[in-house]
Order: sequence, then C-alpha cells, then structure tokens
Amino acid sequence: MKIVNSNTESELIEKAKHAHEEFLNANGNSTKAFIDLGKALILLKDSAGPKRNWTKYRERDLPWLDKKRDERARKIADKVDLDRNPALAYLSQRTLLKLASLTGDESLFDILRTNNIDCAFPDGDQERLKEMEEKIDNFIKSQNAVNQEEGGNVNAKGIVKRFSRSVTELSRIFNEIVGVEELRDELRKVDLEEIEGSLSTVLHQLREIMQASD
Repeated sequence: MKIVNSNTESELIEKAKHAHEEFLNANGNSTKAFIDLGKALILLKDSAGPKRNWTKYRERDLPWLDKKRDERARKIADKVDLDRNPALAYLSQRTLLKLASLTGDESLFDILRTNNIDCAFPDGDQERLKEMEEKIDNFIKSQNAVNQEEGGNVNAKGIVKRFSRSVTELSRIFNEIVGVEELRDELRKVDLEEIEGSLSTVLHQLREIMQASD
C-alpha cells in the first residue's frame, strides 16, 4: 500500500515518536494505533533512503523503538488498508500479522474480496465481526494446510521467486555502492574472501541442480 510523504525527515521522526506514544497510551492493544505507527515508520524508512542502514538508523535515531515492534508494525501497515477494510481494526495484531505473512506480493484487499470475506463495514456489529473472524481464521488455516502440502510453511514457488528477487536486489545494491564513493570505501572494509566463498558455493550448487535437470 503506497503511503504519500510530504514531510521533512525530522518531522517524520517526530510523527513516528508521537504514533509510538499513542500506541503505548492504548496499552499496546489498539490495532489502529499500531497500523498508524507502521505507516509513520514506513514513511520515515523511505525518507531515510536505501543508502542508509535502517537497523543502525533506528538504533541511533529511534532508541525508543523496539526492533520486533518496528518490523511487525511496518509489515501490517504495508498490507492493511483500514480505509478500504475498516473492520480489520477489530482484529488482533497477531491475526493481521498472519494475514500479512500469507499474502506475499498480492493485495490483501483483493485476497479478502476473492475469498468473499467482508471487512468493509466501519461499525462494531458483533454478528458481522464474528462472521468475518471465522472466515479469516478458516482462510489462514486453509492457506497453512496448502503450504504444508507443498513442502513446508512456505510455498515452494515462493521460495524460488524470493531467491530470484534476492539476486536482482543484490545486483541493484551493488550498482548503488559502485556509484557512491563513501559506500565504496565501506565496501573495501568487508571480508572479500568470505563473500567470494559464499557466492562460489551458491553458484556451484545452482549449476549442479541445473545439470541434474537436463
């Protein structure tokens, strides 16, 4: 879900800190406050840019933010659109995290609509909420069952796609490093032999798999 940003980095840090305080004031139980926190962190991370190490940035500039809370809030906020599915605000963070983990690159809104799960009602109608929760619970169980049948908790095709994307991302990051002198200086500090060893092992095993399939 695309989140529009029109603030400076310092303003985004203050917004993220305020969203975190709002979440804590809700005793950590407000799903909406958690999603608002995630949105603020997504904007801040995007503003910081890919050239910054987010982990170091968070530890230095956001010492009040727990690592797991950061990752979970951003993951849920990236997938859950309360404007289109307001009833999802009544679900637990744990359930939404499961949903976000199962969707992959697909839109959660489209997945819920395809599976005839109505989350578009804004009020707390208990009967509709119960029906929604049951359908979502059944959907999660069915998806877990499918994943287990296909060889584990993650779809086999998904693993291959993730591997392919990782290779593409590695190439993209390397090109970014090449274009920035400061990053090139940092790169010179890494253990080249360790990197060569890892890449060589992957390439060797990949060739063996390809040759075995001929």
